[in-house]
Amino acid sequence: MSESPRERRQEKTRQAILDAALDIISEKGALNLSLREIARRIDYSPAGLYEYFAGKDEIIQAVCDNALAQLRDYLLAVDLALPLPDYLIEIGLAYVQYAKDHPQQFLFFFVQGVDLLEEDTAHPYTLDEDETIQIVDSAVQRGIESGQIRADDRTSLEIGYGLWAIAHGAAMLQIRYIVGEPLNFPRADRILLETYVRALFV
Repeated sequence: MSESPRERRQEKTRQAILDAALDIISEKGALNLSLREIARRIDYSPAGLYEYFAGKDEIIQAVCDNALAQLRDYLLAVDLALPLPDYLIEIGLAYVQYAKDHPQQFLFFFVQGVDLLEEDTAHPYTLDEDETIQIVDSAVQRGIESGQIRADDRTSLEIGYGLWAIAHGAAMLQIRYIVGEPLNFPRADRILLETYVRALFV
């Protein structure tokens, strides 16, 4: 069933709110995010924002959710039919590519967004609930069960964590610290990931 014009307008406004919130954080820093500034940017009343979100924390959560969904889509686009070592390497490369294609969302999710939530709120995405981690974990489990991956005394999450750490470190370096350096990053990333992944296999 197709959306009604009213539903499409509501979704457009909701996305405009999230886009404005992300722009404000990128320009002014996370601490300067306010409902009043979001409303001003989209030519809306501050009170009207409550039709879509209960408050600033809910907006922050929604931006985080969107970022995670985008990242998940990048990982799901990797061909499951690839040989398992190649699949894990491509998953790592897809993670880095997402960060480079969407640096604002990536940094918001991993650096700024959670810091804006209540101080006593735990990170809302734990290793056993995060869909992106589950994608990697299920692949590693498949390798362990088929006898392709040497688990020794390691869990699948511990093995997957190594892959995540490499990809995340490469992504952060490339979008925050060594931008514009004369380095073939895709080649360097592939070498890093190949070195880790190939060492896992029997």
